[in-house]
Amino acid sequence: MSMTTQNKTLTLMRHGESDQFFRGRDFDRPLTENGYAFCTSQSSLLLKKSPVDFILCSGALRTRQTLDALKDELSIPQSVIYDDALFLASTRYLIEQIESIPENKNHALVIGHGPTVSGTYQWLTDGSETQHLLFSAGDIKSMKLSISNWLELYPGCDCS
Repeated sequence: MSMTTQNKTLTLMRHGESDQFFRGRDFDRPLTENGYAFCTSQSSLLLKKSPVDFILCSGALRTRQTLDALKDELSIPQSVIYDDALFLASTRYLIEQIESIPENKNHALVIGHGPTVSGTYQWLTDGSETQHLLFSAGDIKSMKLSISNWLELYPGCDCS
């Protein structure tokens, strides 16, 4: 670890409620009106935290719409990465993507899907990778990580 400890903030968010009756590819499933509205209301939770300076978002339609719902209240940084692989990603894959965030970014927002964000949250808080579904549609959890560089992630590094 670095000599100076400056905590990083990681906010994990599951996409909003999606249309369960949609008849297309799951990747293209949209949010419901209620899902969009709920995500807009969740932006106030982000505003209470330090400014978000990096966003990693699944390329699926419902995650992109979730980010759009946050934009009205949240100043969106230029650093937004859309990653189609997050749609069916493992916890390990998401952790590797978080580790690749530039060191000068201090508050990252990840918008993804239930099993992956839940598994990542568990790994960061208690070191397990069981992927119990801890995030309902639109849920958001922020944590202070006891790291000064994103490459320093380790199981249980949440110090919130």
